[in-house]
Amino acid sequence: MSRLLVFAQLLLIALIAIPNPISRHAPELTATSIALFILGLIAIGAALAVMPARTLSVLPEPRSGGELVTRGIYRFIRHPMYLAVLLCGLAACLAYGSAGKWSLLALLAIVLIIKIRREERFLLARFSDYAAYRKKTKAIIPYLI
Repeated sequence: MSRLLVFAQLLLIALIAIPNPISRHAPELTATSIALFILGLIAIGAALAVMPARTLSVLPEPRSGGELVTRGIYRFIRHPMYLAVLLCGLAACLAYGSAGKWSLLALLAIVLIIKIRREERFLLARFSDYAAYRKKTKAIIPYLI
């Protein structure tokens, strides 16, 4: 199941990222999409800055020898990498602007929600302090979700 979720996530990201050659948008949409993409890159950078390499994995299962990271951006949200994926996907949808891209982004969000739920089951089983961390820290959007 985990590998299927990763495959679906990567496939949807690729399909969203492929430019739509007939879309044209106002400059303010382009500026907004660039800003969202940059925010996504910042979220990735902030996560990588505090996440030890031995802990990183595309699969929802924690790696053996991994640690629970609750510092840096992880003080505010539990899944900054998924936030980054959604921000970059949103940027692409605004830039390319077709109903198909928006549908793919909605599917990607569903895949990520399923992946988060699966990942959190593993994290709860692996780390005794994850339940308390989860209770006080939002999943994707600080102070909201």
